[in-house]
Amino acid sequence: MKVLYNTESQAVSAYPRSDDEPVVGLDPIYLVLVKIETPAPSPTAVPTWEVDLDALEYRQSWTEPDPTPPAPDWLSFNLAMIPPTTESTFEVWLGQFKEPYRAALAVASSEGNTERVQGQYEILKDLASPTAEQITEWQGIADANHVPLRF
Repeated sequence: MKVLYNTESQAVSAYPRSDDEPVVGLDPIYLVLVKIETPAPSPTAVPTWEVDLDALEYRQSWTEPDPTPPAPDWLSFNLAMIPPTTESTFEVWLGQFKEPYRAALAVASSEGNTERVQGQYEILKDLASPTAEQITEWQGIADANHVPLRF
């Protein structure tokens, strides 16, 4: 199969003949390229096309889309940050704030509301900064559970 390549606009268009025979009187701005298609390596692959003027080919290649990131696991995140039977470094840090502040953060986290959790954390962090070790620990918990927070 062939295609036409417009050397002025760099556009590719369909070849005007279905039998791939030469076109009489073809404008010299067009180059005839051989269209090379390849089978998709997977159902999710996305086709891309490349013009190779040296080889006079219009080649298809495939790229895989970026994998869908895993969904945040808010339950595991919440259980790690505030475990039911032991006191965590997060609870110790959070304990220095009045109940309404702690509750606002806990409710947002239990709802999986990333924006509200991040916002509430930023307010509390500005009032009493956690240590570098705490930040590293908490970020590790968030990352392990695919929760998009930045401590």
